[in-house]
Amino acid sequence: MSRLGVLAVATAGLGRAFGLHDARFLASEVALLVSMFVISRYVLPLVERRDRGATGEEHVGGLLESSRRAAGASSTTQRWGGETSITS
Repeated sequence: MSRLGVLAVATAGLGRAFGLHDARFLASEVALLVSMFVISRYVLPLVERRDRGATGEEHVGGLLESSRRAAGASSTTQRWGGETSITS
């Protein structure tokens, strides 16, 4: 996202340096708008999908951990020839 910010600042700088009706300023404005469109249309959905996947992994990990803890809590202690062993 920092590149988009740099492009926005550069666009403002071009507008100030060359005037708001200069072709270079207008081209930089179009480039900024296209960049914003591409980011909002293509990049953000990929990031959101990856974030949902990471959240899902955390959720499943939590379920597995609680399942493992529940299995550990229900383990029984057995005596085998003088040795104590814990089975789950």
